[in-house]
Amino acid sequence: SLLEELKSKLQSRVITIRQLNERLEQDSIPILEEELKCRLENLNASINKANQIQEPIEEIDSGDEYGDELEELSIVTKAKLMSLLSAIRLAASSETPGSAAVAPTRARLPSLALPKFSGNYSELKNFISLFETLVHKDASFSVI
Repeated sequence: SLLEELKSKLQSRVITIRQLNERLEQDSIPILEEELKCRLENLNASINKANQIQEPIEEIDSGDEYGDELEELSIVTKAKLMSLLSAIRLAASSETPGSAAVAPTRARLPSLALPKFSGNYSELKNFISLFETLVHKDASFSVI
């Protein structure tokens, strides 16, 4: 049936995203800025394609909850990649020639594109998950 075909295509996309997420959790991805940028672009393309497949699934089966899992997995995986990129950029900016000779008076944190919480309760779980991944669990931030 059409629904089974769509779910099969979606499952393929979700597996790709999940594999990337698992590699990020295991720290088995090389930490090269350009490679991470490419992975982020590929992730965005996979997320967009998965969302395009998910829409007709929800029209056919309004009780389908796979979209929630897809959204959560997408947010967490994207946040991990963005966090790694931010850490790389921060490290690169602190390694500029002559920076060791002059001690900074204030720590410079990486610029993060944090989403704004709309106040909508249904978005709270995703917002908290993204915030924890980008900020709370980021090992590049020192404990205060």
